[in-house]
Amino acid sequence: MSAMASLEAADAGARRHAAELVALPAESVRARLRPWTVVTLFAWEASLALVVGTSVASVAGQAYGRHPDGDAPLFAPGSLALLDLLRHSVAAVAPVATTLFLVALLARLGGLLPAAVASTQMAFATARTRRAPSIRDVAARALGAVPAMFTVTMLAFALEATVVLLGVALAGSVSTWATGRFGEAEGDEAALGVGLVVMALAGFVGVGGDLAKASVVRNDARALTAVESSIAALSAHPIALPYSAAWRGAASLVPVALAATLTTYLTARGPTAMIVIAAIHQTVVIVRVAIRMSWMAKALRAVSRGVSPSATAAATGRPARSGAQGAPSRGRGA
Repeated sequence: MSAMASLEAADAGARRHAAELVALPAESVRARLRPWTVVTLFAWEASLALVVGTSVASVAGQAYGRHPDGDAPLFAPGSLALLDLLRHSVAAVAPVATTLFLVALLARLGGLLPAAVASTQMAFATARTRRAPSIRDVAARALGAVPAMFTVTMLAFALEATVVLLGVALAGSVSTWATGRFGEAEGDEAALGVGLVVMALAGFVGVGGDLAKASVVRNDARALTAVESSIAALSAHPIALPYSAAWRGAASLVPVALAATLTTYLTARGPTAMIVIAAIHQTVVIVRVAIRMSWMAKALRAVSRGVSPSATAAATGRPARSGAQGAPSRGRGA
């Protein structure tokens, strides 16, 4: 009985904190206004990277731990030693493959809670202080959003998998037909064209899934209601929203390319070089997290329902303006 009473008391306390949140107007939902939320997501991403890095480092240590040069051959130009390790090291296959699978699963499902926390912090403010809510303030609402977000994630994954499988079958059929009629090169080009269309459709489904998850957090919606909200948002902006996701996805690849270029020209060895490389890699992670949060904020704005002038005033601390409705902003920025 005492344990049950403690759980009820904890839940009541969490609900009291959740009740102190007030929705921000859509135009105020910006990633740049929540810099500490970037740090929170960065910590999550860094934790996943640490798990993967530890597994890979253990494999390298087993293979090159007794080498006179340590693991230096793995960083030699041409990457022959690294390729040989990946291809021939039996010890590398099982642990790395298992770790990557678990990390992918954890990132997909376990990442729902950090995403819910970050989205809630961006979309709401505390009623008392009118400031960004802490993790404790948003814990109850974020936890409550996870089941619906999980359902939406599974629906989006199933639809994406269906699109990809049908696309692969269609690409094979088109390639066979085009090869027999026009030639092998034309068959490959036809298959490539089908593949690009399939990728675009899968990306469109992914955008819809992100919008639905944003609706779960923003509007406290159930899974099917969130899907309906996502469809409505995509119907209203069938080009703008996928474009917003696409350019951010492309922008997130830029720091990766820059980091790869910088580390290629970094020929020094030793602790200093490793610190510099680690700093470059972590900078890439935090930039990518910030870009991802920018898209999350865009999705939250896209599915925002009307916020009353009184709610706007309570959230921002400014007097309500006549005619303010908190409609989704069309302005630029994150």
